[in-house]
Amino acid sequence: MAVLLAGIGLCAAELDIDLRGVQEAITLGQSSFDSDRLRFHRPYRLEIARPPLDAIDVVTPFRRVVIAAEVRALAGDRRFGQRDGLAVAARYPRQVSVHAEFTFHPQNTFVLVPRYTVRWLTAAGTRIEPAFTDLSPRYFQKTGTASLPVPPAVAGVGPPSLPGRSQPMLGATVVAFFDGALLQKPEDPAREVVIEEAGQELARLPIDLARLR
Repeated sequence: MAVLLAGIGLCAAELDIDLRGVQEAITLGQSSFDSDRLRFHRPYRLEIARPPLDAIDVVTPFRRVVIAAEVRALAGDRRFGQRDGLAVAARYPRQVSVHAEFTFHPQNTFVLVPRYTVRWLTAAGTRIEPAFTDLSPRYFQKTGTASLPVPPAVAGVGPPSLPGRSQPMLGATVVAFFDGALLQKPEDPAREVVIEEAGQELARLPIDLARLR
């Protein structure tokens, strides 16, 4: 495991994962050592703590398989294998996603998730828009700050998101998917993630994809 972790972060994000990469991701996700998994996830997560924005996570194709294997293992199912990993990788081919977590004031009157926008800016200032965005409301209290950024329909487990009667929307997760090839153009790579609401900038965060696997 130490050898595997030593090699992470030394090259650009892998957009196409072969069988070896899938197995490495599964091995990491199923590791019985919390420290190994926490060490891997740390560079991908940025704590913001600037209401209403809590944090953002970057999920590369490799990390997506790690997360799927880890969530299954934490649920007591260690049967996640190469076929499952390949299926997860194929669901969002060559996509790098940005997961933005929000917590709203408990007295908010939201009926729908506000239209937050997530985009990348390149070194030259070019804007890269997402291929698509998923908005997921949250009607339950967060249990901590280290929750895994599970993409929609990837792992199939997690707290319920349906509201009860008169239950307010307590937060939301916005997941924006980007064509990884556009983010990693050698001549003008993506450098910053910008999150906005109604044209107002909430956060601008430098992220070096070359340091993520």
